[in-house]
Amino acid sequence: MMSSNNNVTIGISDDHPKLRQVMRMCLDLLGYPVILEAENGKALIEKIDGGQLPDICLLDINMPVMNGYDTTSFLKSNWPSVKVLIYSLNEDVVSRNKAFDCGADGYLVKPCTIDEMQTAIQRVIKYERRALSTTF
Repeated sequence: MMSSNNNVTIGISDDHPKLRQVMRMCLDLLGYPVILEAENGKALIEKIDGGQLPDICLLDINMPVMNGYDTTSFLKSNWPSVKVLIYSLNEDVVSRNKAFDCGADGYLVKPCTIDEMQTAIQRVIKYERRALSTTF
């Protein structure tokens, strides 16, 4: 059960290694252990199939091989307990709505502050399905 930061595990999927590294550092500072990282949705799913099921998956939308939309749909179909927080440069309403239609539990626009990331994760944990961005 996700009752405190230390109990909530995170999986990150983004095709930019340096961004994954920065996200991991921010999540570590917030007290959320990152149990897996992947460069695309397919690699993330393979790691989850290997036995590492995070509580929350932080997904980019635009990734090669398997994008964030398809990854979200697959995760929600196969592991419905996993929460999905989309983390994307796409700040348009169409992208957000598509993410939510695929089953995303939250949407965070890059770049964001560490406080915005914390708020978005807390909302996902509390099942408050919304978008968070400094742009609206």
